[in-house]
Amino acid sequence: MSSARKETLINALKDPEEIVRTAAAKAIEELDVKKSLSGLINIYNSGDSEQKVKVIYALGKVNDERAINCLLDALNSKEEDVQANALRALGELKNPKVIQKIINMLNSPSITVKLEAMETLMKYKDKRLLPIFSKLLKMKNKEVVEKAVEALSYFENPKTEPDFIELMNHPVPKIRAAAASALGKLPVTE
Repeated sequence: MSSARKETLINALKDPEEIVRTAAAKAIEELDVKKSLSGLINIYNSGDSEQKVKVIYALGKVNDERAINCLLDALNSKEEDVQANALRALGELKNPKVIQKIINMLNSPSITVKLEAMETLMKYKDKRLLPIFSKLLKMKNKEVVEKAVEALSYFENPKTEPDFIELMNHPVPKIRAAAASALGKLPVTE
């Protein structure tokens, strides 16, 4: 990083406006992580589960191709917590290039990973995901169905009304409650 850039950001930490100080602090943090990115990736590659999670947390703050590639690699981990944290980090970055990789995580046998993938996909606010969330309404796991209802209601799409109406007959009360809530969020057409 050039000395002029660093000096400018350090001076911005003294700006009278909080919004400027906050942005400068975030920029310094991001630049520091970028500067140490190779070292972080080496720690990820050789570290234990706890170290990997800490690195993933740091990488989730840097929208850099090397960081994203490391996070995508973490999705292939055999460790559920590493996968879930990588999904969380990718959700923070909201890089549209990785949506398909996140969608693929919906096939995980781990409910925790599946739920985290759903939560991450919701952050993308992409209406093309509606059919994927609709398909998840047919899953046997009640937590997945409940999260799918939440995801679909987030989009407030009137086309989801029949799905929510059908779920009002679901045997699980929490799912019926989520469906009722989702029906209330849908726009009213006249």
